[in-house]
Amino acid sequence: ITSQIGLSFNNPKKIRITSNKMYVTSNKINIVNLNNLFIENNWPKEVLIQPTNSIIGDPLFQNLGGKNIVDYYPNNIDLIKDKGVRIKNIINDSIGIRIGLEIDRDILGNKIVNLPDMGAIEIN
Repeated sequence: ITSQIGLSFNNPKKIRITSNKMYVTSNKINIVNLNNLFIENNWPKEVLIQPTNSIIGDPLFQNLGGKNIVDYYPNNIDLIKDKGVRIKNIINDSIGIRIGLEIDRDILGNKIVNLPDMGAIEIN
């Protein structure tokens, strides 16, 4: 499973963000976060909904700030390898997303093996 943002169209106030790498630069965030990688442990305490099952560390992107997908290939393999989760539908959302959540390839077409890696790129 690659990085996903799940929105419930039955209840647009429900948002799930799962298995992403987060670079938080603002204190004006009010989102549910589950199993995400943060560059620092700096998620604002005043945000009503706090992240759960987070990992703190630097993914060591190939070229942070680059314009190509491969620029965000993570070099800190131990930090993200098999640390993702299989994404489930939002509770009470019988529709889900059009393509479903059972994805077997990452954003670059790499086959997802075992548990997904965190982020959009699977390291094989």
